[in-house]
Amino acid sequence: MKRGTPDHPKTRRLARRLGIHIAQAVGHLEMFWHEVAEYAPQGDCGRNEDRDLEEGAKWPGSAGAFVAALVAERFVDEDAAHRLVVHDWSEHADGAVHRKLARAHLPFADGTIPKLAGLTKLERERAEQHFRENGSHMTAAGLPPDCRVTAAGPSHGSLPRPAPPRPTIQTDSPSPSAARAAEGPSRRAQVERDREAVVAYWVQLGGHPDRKDRRMVWEALQKGYSADKLRGSISERVREDLVRAGKLDPSADWPPDVEVAQPP
Repeated sequence: MKRGTPDHPKTRRLARRLGIHIAQAVGHLEMFWHEVAEYAPQGDCGRNEDRDLEEGAKWPGSAGAFVAALVAERFVDEDAAHRLVVHDWSEHADGAVHRKLARAHLPFADGTIPKLAGLTKLERERAEQHFRENGSHMTAAGLPPDCRVTAAGPSHGSLPRPAPPRPTIQTDSPSPSAARAAEGPSRRAQVERDREAVVAYWVQLGGHPDRKDRRMVWEALQKGYSADKLRGSISERVREDLVRAGKLDPSADWPPDVEVAQPP
């Protein structure tokens, strides 16, 4: 939690709205932000039900009261695309969240590119390439709002060029996200099969994916990343880990010959 949060007027108003002591309000906020960092690192906390958010925040009161208070005091914003997003999460998230998103090549829910500090050289190069190719409309974290990532990289000039407004395209066809949602259970089942295949490949390479890794694979597949693309990123990650641990010669052939499980 950032310094000054316990004494911030928003926090005091939150405590009054919930009828609790300021110290209790601070504790619930801290638990809530830990929940977001773990299970909605992009800040799109609306992916989870209010009940789950309140359980993560260890809220003992009436169901829905804590989330409603967060929205009322603008700790959380209502959002048409994500239902709920944490207010200014891309500005306040800690370095661990930025590294998690950068390694997964994911932006924050507001389109902000995560900071790349703390990545290995190879991880940073791959992330920069990905965001150059896919993030021309995203704001680079830590840069002025009108600096954009272009094919030449982030703009750091004293006179940054504002990005042109994104045109609104009128179409009768549903968006990719809407189309995926419309597919319902069949889409979810396919994503689950792809995830198990990717995780199995990860293990075959010598990696040790945990629950958070499995969740990240799931989220990437939900957003449209292909299983082949994820396998490529995972292969590089495992190689770096093995080289760093002294278990793999940097000049050794990689990846090893492993059988790629194909989902049914």
